[in-house]
Amino acid sequence: MHRAVVAIAVVGAWVSVAAAQPVAVQGRVLSAGGVAVDGQYDLTLAFYADASEGAPLYEETLAGVQVAAGVFSASVALPAGVALAADELWLGVTVAGEPELARTRVGAVPYALVSRFQPAAEDPAACSAARLGATYFNTTTQDVRVCDGVAWGAVTVGAAVVIPQSPDAFLKVATDFIASLPGKGSEAFVPPTALERAVFGAAVDATLQEDLAHAATLAKLVGYELALTADDVRLLRPTDANARGLFALRKSATRAMLIASPHPKYDGNTGLRGAEIFDAIGARGYAVAGSHRCANTTPTTCSGTTTACGSPAKTYPNSDQAHTTLGFFQVFHARLGLTTLQIHGMASDADDPEFSFSDGTSTNTADPGHLGNLLTTDLETRIAAAGSLKPGNSCNRAGDINKLCGGTNVQGRLSNGVPAKDACLTSAAAATNTFFHLELSKDLRTKGGTLEPTLLVESILAVF
Repeated sequence: MHRAVVAIAVVGAWVSVAAAQPVAVQGRVLSAGGVAVDGQYDLTLAFYADASEGAPLYEETLAGVQVAAGVFSASVALPAGVALAADELWLGVTVAGEPELARTRVGAVPYALVSRFQPAAEDPAACSAARLGATYFNTTTQDVRVCDGVAWGAVTVGAAVVIPQSPDAFLKVATDFIASLPGKGSEAFVPPTALERAVFGAAVDATLQEDLAHAATLAKLVGYELALTADDVRLLRPTDANARGLFALRKSATRAMLIASPHPKYDGNTGLRGAEIFDAIGARGYAVAGSHRCANTTPTTCSGTTTACGSPAKTYPNSDQAHTTLGFFQVFHARLGLTTLQIHGMASDADDPEFSFSDGTSTNTADPGHLGNLLTTDLETRIAAAGSLKPGNSCNRAGDINKLCGGTNVQGRLSNGVPAKDACLTSAAAATNTFFHLELSKDLRTKGGTLEPTLLVESILAVF
């Protein structure tokens, strides 16, 4: 028997809704004992509309896929009709004819599978509530028409949008952004409307497809610009003061992962550590919130309470990007649909662990391929060798404590199979091994301390 850890990325040029779309599947194949395998294996990739039920919408068997040190890469041309047939897509992988492995969420459709706008000027289908945020764009007149759920409205952006080339590398841009974040009580975060979220999602889709002219035009409609860093990272960065976050995509990623920092101001140094991890491991995406988690006093409508913004415990504020579905942070996460590592910080007293991992649930698992537990074990070994007397912790490992397990984290809920419309209020029934909530002690997120943050980078490179 084998186990697989799968990451999904969509590749290829921008296509119309009528064309097939290449889907790149990357992952690891482990033996039942958790050992990485080598050799050639037949893989069957099956796409479904549901996390556990129903027949496949499309499946394809790839013969003799090369697996080296457990790692494989494959590609399948997913028919456009499959993307149109479901609100979500799930991938099931069968290795060498064995029983199909647990399905992995491909991402909210359309994740670069279906165009959110027509790249030609011809009039698209009628505007309706179901097409909220759909756009089409005339490259000659620079005229963009956006569906507001009822009617098409024209937005003229003037001359062709210029995509600026930053003289700085990504880390410098991220560092400067984080240093300028508005603080607690600033009321800086302005929740985007449903239309703004849809248009931002379309900008993310276009950036993923390297259709940068369209991406830049759409970004401008919601107070963002598309910029390229000196090290060729694509940035969606704000040009307004609405504090909605900074988002980055790497064109030539070596790991199909999203690194996210929802509390960069409250959990000190987590924004910078997230940016460094993104840079060091060659991750596909990076997201950092645009304000302190307690910037606003207006509560979110999502479940859960916290004392982070003061006692007694209160509902999370709507500026807390890990606990609201109504921000660009959630849109970016949903559009990418990648294995996600979310960086948080925790107080670590003498009797506390050095770090705490979870997969967004507090359910123990004996699965030897569970990435969170694998990383927990690897990082524990590294910090012990560096002199730490405190262990790590996993909310999913028998014998450990349930400390900061991220069960109310809305990105975790989405990754773990909760439908997008329910992620605000519904906990995940089980984990998908694609979302990881990591709480770090001050030592593990502060350079020059007892433990260097590079230890975490080394563990991620070893496990993911």
